[in-house]
Amino acid sequence: MKRDDDDDDGTSRARHGALVPSVGKETSFAPQSNATFVEPWLRRVRDVDDDTLAGLLHQLVGLRRLRNVVAAVCCAVGMSVFGALQGLPALYMLLVYAVLAVTVGFPVFAIGSLSVRRLFMREAQAQGLSRAAAILVLTRAERRARLLAPWQGTENKVDELIKAVRDPDEA
Repeated sequence: MKRDDDDDDGTSRARHGALVPSVGKETSFAPQSNATFVEPWLRRVRDVDDDTLAGLLHQLVGLRRLRNVVAAVCCAVGMSVFGALQGLPALYMLLVYAVLAVTVGFPVFAIGSLSVRRLFMREAQAQGLSRAAAILVLTRAERRARLLAPWQGTENKVDELIKAVRDPDEA
């Protein structure tokens, strides 16, 4: 059914006078429309060969594991700063120890995250990746790595991260 303000070519004039596609018409920029446009970030990531990507993701998994271990050790050290507290109810001791652990562990975790990013970027640029491609690989891998179980093997993690980096709908 044609509306009053529709033109013959299926567009309508908005109040400001510009042509706007009518509702129900499919445009070439619609998601999943099989258009020829490919996002530039996806091209950059797909141009990275599998061996380089796997090596970088192995390094990322190792750096993340090291960061988590150091942060956990710092949490344990933070909890033991005052030693064993005597005479407090269990709930208060738990709260005190949790606050001490978080006070020491979170800054170490944050600094470790920045260090992981810097070391990953340095290695990616040494492998010949552009800065933009390295950041894209890092962000897509980090997004998926949050969901991976820590007890999972390195090879399984790297396979999952490669799938997440390559496929835009996975991460």
